Amino acid sequence: MKLKDKDTIVVVGGGPAGAFFAIHFLRLAKLRGLDAGLVIIEKKAETGLGDALPHFSCREGCNYCAGGLSPKLVEALEQEGLFLPEDVIAGTIRSLTIHGHWKNIELRVPEDKKMYAVFRGSRPKGRANQDRNFDSFLLEKAREAGAEVILGDVYDLRYSEEGKPIVFYHPMKSGGQGRSAEEAEGDPDADRERFRVSGEEGDRALEASFLVMAGGVNQSLGRPTEKNPFWDVVRKAVPAYSPPEVRRALICEVEIQEELEAFLEGEIYFVEYGSKTLKIEMSSLIPKGRYITAALLGRSVDDSRSGDNLALVNEYLELPQVKRILPFRAEMKPVCMCAPYMTVGAAAQVAGERAAVVGDMVWARLYKDGIYSAYLTATALARAVLEAGIDSQSLRAAYWPVIKDLKRDNDFGRILFMLNRLVFSNPTLSRILYQAVLTERKTEPERARRLAEILWKMASGDDTYRAGLRAMFHPLAVWSIIAGGLLLTVRNFLTEQTFGLRWHRLGRYPTGLHKEDMEQKREKLRPEGRPGFGSGRPAFESMYAITIKSEPNKIFRYLGTFGDRDRKYFRPRWLRVERVSGSPNEPGCLIRYKTPFRFLDFQVVLERQVEEKYLAYRVRDGFAEGGILIFDIEKAKPGVFVLSIYVAFDIARGIKWTEKIFWFFFRYFFPGFVHDVLWNHSLCQLKDIIEQDSY
Repeated sequence: MKLKDKDTIVVVGGGPAGAFFAIHFLRLAKLRGLDAGLVIIEKKAETGLGDALPHFSCREGCNYCAGGLSPKLVEALEQEGLFLPEDVIAGTIRSLTIHGHWKNIELRVPEDKKMYAVFRGSRPKGRANQDRNFDSFLLEKAREAGAEVILGDVYDLRYSEEGKPIVFYHPMKSGGQGRSAEEAEGDPDADRERFRVSGEEGDRALEASFLVMAGGVNQSLGRPTEKNPFWDVVRKAVPAYSPPEVRRALICEVEIQEELEAFLEGEIYFVEYGSKTLKIEMSSLIPKGRYITAALLGRSVDDSRSGDNLALVNEYLELPQVKRILPFRAEMKPVCMCAPYMTVGAAAQVAGERAAVVGDMVWARLYKDGIYSAYLTATALARAVLEAGIDSQSLRAAYWPVIKDLKRDNDFGRILFMLNRLVFSNPTLSRILYQAVLTERKTEPERARRLAEILWKMASGDDTYRAGLRAMFHPLAVWSIIAGGLLLTVRNFLTEQTFGLRWHRLGRYPTGLHKEDMEQKREKLRPEGRPGFGSGRPAFESMYAITIKSEPNKIFRYLGTFGDRDRKYFRPRWLRVERVSGSPNEPGCLIRYKTPFRFLDFQVVLERQVEEKYLAYRVRDGFAEGGILIFDIEKAKPGVFVLSIYVAFDIARGIKWTEKIFWFFFRYFFPGFVHDVLWNHSLCQLKDIIEQDSY
């Protein structure tokens, strides 16, 4: 059974699934020369729809979604010619940070990828550009493609003598271009034959040649699907339909102070664990200007009641791993929250005669990318309707195989997320993975970083779960975890024990640099006129960096305590570092390193300083004579600075033949990694001290 000219398709639901179907169907139909009409019935009233606003400007409330647009979705939108206006984009994502139990893993968004944060509706109240949101943008694009949008609440479905579905709905009034039934019927250019008066005065009925159910699993928020009245209508359209498995999520808009917006701009955070009392399996924090959208999943959310939501959110915001995202003592105020259902399975029997189901009522990517899932199911159904037909047999042959393949990918996703939770919630395993990623980052070019690519694709949704699982167990990935992660973690742990370094109550922050960043930074720190080694490379060279939410004068002042006996950082066992002459941060300041082995003792002298920006020490004597130690402070964004430390030196070669032999072997057996361990710990100490003193 095929669609014919003048046939009408009715889409129940004007969210992304319904809008995507309308846009794709109408464009494909035009290419095929099919003159079919399409009507979207959307129950959520649009407000602010005056003549001065030629768009669906403000969706009432919200649509129970975190509002993250994945690279795959942005790419698909742009291929469809749907470019988001600036006032719809609430944030452009430049980096993803995965918070593990040990340290955070930051992943940059590749230059050829785009990720956005959007609001799906008008909430939270009082936000800027409240009349611009993603769903209204899509609905307007559907109207531009030729769809008619009617505001109404569908409550029943019957069939005509010809077997066509008749949709009954309560009309809703709007002040703009989204028309109620009365407005459409009063238009002499409207196709009045499509509208039929039901038995109840004021209600309307619309006959369709084909019906698309795109209302979503949250038609009645808080009601399970089996108790949702809308699902009775769905089952009349597709009698054999069985809804997908769903799970509760908790979504909250959190308001922050205006001056803190810059701290989070361009970032998105995934926190993979909670606490002993707050059982969280995964969560995300998506900054959107003055607001952060927090989305939580886990046993505590599953078992909660609506009255528990605020307490859960407040407990979540008090988690140390969450509080470290913002400056010390920053205020986070929950202003809007809901507990919608999230599709975690797949429906069965999703198509009937002249009707089919689409969107999260059918399938969604597991714990990820719900809007892109809507796009995949909607475009698949549009192609099936036009290419195969509108009878149940044709739809089963053309539409269901796509859903079945998507469903199978989620099976791989369950394994991936189980491993993800196991690793990131365990201090030891997350440390091993962090070290493996760091080793890869410091030694391999960007295109060869296998582990970072796996984590990026999983966190961003930029590949199938099947491909992600296969990549995770690739022999080279496993070897990277063993050689670059496990073995180095054991070595570093033993070094920490030797030097008495403790992490108790100390924030753990990333301090390693990308290989290309280190090469670029080295050239910046060692131009002509600054201490260096000319064109040659020293025997030992390393660099570390940490972001600090403070002002440069405070960072500079604490660097001046380097050498103080009562300083609160860089105090390893077996190594005494003290100022022996001069003033802090002033050229000529002399600091002595003293160890249990005299031949390892040396002194450094401050040769050059740029106030609140730069300190350059030269090794004055000892085995590393001529080496350099540089502290560099650079602005990352308002209120956020990067403190970099560059260490480089050659090792003495000796004069006598016995000395030459000794230093020859010393050069090859010198444990340079000790510097990495000591400065990694000290930079984390320094960050905590400065930030707690700043707020």
